[in-house]
Amino acid sequence: MRIFFQQRMHAHQKNIQRYLKYVFNDHFALLMTFLLGAAGLLYSNWLKSLDSSFVYGKWLLIVLWAFAVTVGRFASLTQLADQVFLLPKETQMRPYLTSARRYSSVLPLGLGILIIGAGMPLYVVLTKQPFTMFFVFLLQFLFLKSSHLYLQQLAFFQDTKQLQQGMTAFFWLSNGASWLLALFWTPFAGLAVAGVGWLVMVQLTWRQLHTPLDWEMLIATEQKRLYGMYRFINLFTDVPQITATVKRRKYADFLLRWIPARQQETYTYLYMRRLLRGSEYSGLVVRLLLLGVIALWFVQVWWVALVVGVVGLYLIGFQLLPLAQQYQYQPLTQLYPIKRDVQLKSFQKVVGLVLLFVTLVFAVVGSMKQVSMMYTFFFWIGLLSFDGLFCYAYLPMCLKRL
Repeated sequence: MRIFFQQRMHAHQKNIQRYLKYVFNDHFALLMTFLLGAAGLLYSNWLKSLDSSFVYGKWLLIVLWAFAVTVGRFASLTQLADQVFLLPKETQMRPYLTSARRYSSVLPLGLGILIIGAGMPLYVVLTKQPFTMFFVFLLQFLFLKSSHLYLQQLAFFQDTKQLQQGMTAFFWLSNGASWLLALFWTPFAGLAVAGVGWLVMVQLTWRQLHTPLDWEMLIATEQKRLYGMYRFINLFTDVPQITATVKRRKYADFLLRWIPARQQETYTYLYMRRLLRGSEYSGLVVRLLLLGVIALWFVQVWWVALVVGVVGLYLIGFQLLPLAQQYQYQPLTQLYPIKRDVQLKSFQKVVGLVLLFVTLVFAVVGSMKQVSMMYTFFFWIGLLSFDGLFCYAYLPMCLKRL
């Protein structure tokens, strides 16, 4: 069964790697470089203003690291047909689940290195401890994350509901207590609590558990995990596993009434209607808009706010590009006597209106945190200038390639 899992894992990785080149493209890498650079600069300047008297710093690290432990789901890589074809092998599934649990810990380990590493400068400033305590915290994170994976694995067995409730409470107790002891007493005390909690979790949820598998729960959990992954990839490219949903949204009909009933505006109406009623595009714009608003609310330096606003505008505009080909393969739209250039201009108009709305929201929110009218003016001009460059320079170039 371990070899069988290895085969499943290689097939899964090969499938995901087909999409990674679209996710981690040059544009994404460039934007992340600017965003992480701006965040790092703000973080560095904030640390310079702190000392050991900052009482909320340790609580901030506790919340950040405790919830970072819960990131990452159990990847069983099971498929719908397994509940039929693997049922005779149910007694041999323990090695399979062990391999799956080890595979599921790889990504959280990388995340733990990043999050704990990001919090270590704050820890050093607050406690004056050496940076080598990072390795103690990382080992503590590994114990807690392994306990969390055992807890998720417990749901795959039948008649374990009461045990699940008890072990969930135990996990959160050990998780919180270990970080409290590590930050308010000594890191080695937190490591000891995390290690003991891991031993208890292993003993009660794995070694002593011999109940049958709940195949429906096992497969449903994996399908939900894959769906979440494909939804993220779908922000960058089309994924066959994701099917779009359309909602009526009668309350948004007034936004379509401003479009003139002329032949040249046919695709303007179609694109706008698809944008408003399609869950993938409207949800994308709303999510990125909210993230941008939240980020701008905590930024007071005007040029950093400008970078955050530009990144948000670019991401929204870039993710709307697939909308241009939405009706390309529908036979009825091929009968319309409308040239392709007119269609692309309609798409350009729709994207421009969306970005203009987002620009105004970003500009208003960002202006609230500025202390100078001059900086506010530069902030507005910068956002509007990027909006114009994207719509009238970058977007036509992308549409020609399409």
